[in-house]
Amino acid sequence: MSFLYGIYHLDRKPILDGYVSAIKQAYQSELIVDKKSYEAAGLLLGYDHIPNTPESVKELQPATHPETDITIVADVRLDNRDEQLKNLQIEDSTVGDSHIILEAYLKWGEQCVEHLSGDFVFVIWDGRAERLMMARDQIGIKTGYYYFDKGTLVFATTLPGIASVPDLDYSIDHSWLGHFMTNTNMEDGKTIYRNVKSLLPAKVYVITDAGISSRRYFDFDTEAEVNLPNEEAYIDAFKLHFDR
Repeated sequence: MSFLYGIYHLDRKPILDGYVSAIKQAYQSELIVDKKSYEAAGLLLGYDHIPNTPESVKELQPATHPETDITIVADVRLDNRDEQLKNLQIEDSTVGDSHIILEAYLKWGEQCVEHLSGDFVFVIWDGRAERLMMARDQIGIKTGYYYFDKGTLVFATTLPGIASVPDLDYSIDHSWLGHFMTNTNMEDGKTIYRNVKSLLPAKVYVITDAGISSRRYFDFDTEAEVNLPNEEAYIDAFKLHFDR
């Protein structure tokens, strides 16, 4: 997995140098082959690259669309690459999966997640709309966390990535701690820190000057029935979906 991180001040005030240096050094691994970031007024997007698939070797992130200045960081492995390469008319079949998501966003906006299949967590900055978008795959294979308080958003692949940033309010969520200690159900997305939440599977988050909003973009249909004539038909149907 590659590591994502970032900081966004909704009022676009400058990010303190101490914040930038701390989060850039949060991840240390001999597997990281490249560390790069994108910076604008009040915004930092970072990407620590660990290639783990043939397609990920060509990942160049953060990736910015030259005409719109829309930028993405993503930890992603798409299952429907070939389908989206065709849908988006991308001629270079060796492009990284993040490039496919970026092109999907340019075509479908935040609804792009509804066209993606695979394991992913990504963040897109749309400077035209002054909007940040975060999304996680349908099942939640990839991880992502965010801190949001007093107009400051911090996101990272892991909790330690967020906790690397100094001077933020890392108050303990005693409700979460109580549920954890008693092994009882807790509210989705909560973590040990009151102001830090987990990105939930199958949800997309949009951050604007008005704050943060989210919506569920996928759910399993638990009432649907599949009725095929014989066992061989079931096997063929399974293979068809498995090989996609």
